[in-house]
Amino acid sequence: SPAAQPAIRFRSGVDVVRLSVTARDAGGQLVHDLKPEEFEVYEDGVRQETGPVGHHETPISVVLLLDRSGSMMQGDKIMHAKDGAINFVNALKPGDEALVIAFSDSIDALGRFGLDAKTIARAVKRVDAEAGTRLYDAVIEGARAIADSGRKEKRAIVILSDGADTASVAGLDEAVEAVRVAEAPVYAIAIEYGAPRAPGRSRTTTDDPLWRQLRGYSDLDPLHRLTDGTGGWTYPIEASKRCTEICIRIADEL
Repeated sequence: SPAAQPAIRFRSGVDVVRLSVTARDAGGQLVHDLKPEEFEVYEDGVRQETGPVGHHETPISVVLLLDRSGSMMQGDKIMHAKDGAINFVNALKPGDEALVIAFSDSIDALGRFGLDAKTIARAVKRVDAEAGTRLYDAVIEGARAIADSGRKEKRAIVILSDGADTASVAGLDEAVEAVRVAEAPVYAIAIEYGAPRAPGRSRTTTDDPLWRQLRGYSDLDPLHRLTDGTGGWTYPIEASKRCTEICIRIADEL
């Protein structure tokens, strides 16, 4: 008889992609305990099947970009920004890690990932305001740091700044692309930029250019381009003393 033929086996599998999702209500407050049927996930316009939904505390790596440009010397902006950065790091959970990068017309990492909160706080307290604002270059450096393979699976970038870029070598498009490649949500606290924008608007609610110039407010569009679509958001504050409040809010969300 003919030799026995080997059995043919077929294997199939399903790719499961884990998504980190932040849900907010119409007032911007976090929404917890959502059910699977309350989610809809689309890929290229096609609705995908969703699996279990749960709330998990996942260790995170965060890069915090601290603006120390000369304009931060006005009032108490640099003091409140440093307080916000320190309180943000203190609010992180065990297993989380943070790197603070200070920027003006130079960019300096204040240590490395893995330092304890007290060591980071000491470095932040030594920061002084000076010179110009290399915001885009700092964003690119932060994105590269957070994209390193040694970082946690969950990652984020937080920006504390009071003004538009004035000294970067790179442009806004390059910074936006670096953020996209890093695949990390970006949060920006716009210190004394002006009133928050209305839903669906690309600018702040105070759009009179002369009024904005006289009040010293900068255009928020660059920050929105860096944050929108990443899962983060831009939060303009008219009083720098709110830095700590918003930093803790971001830490809680993360």
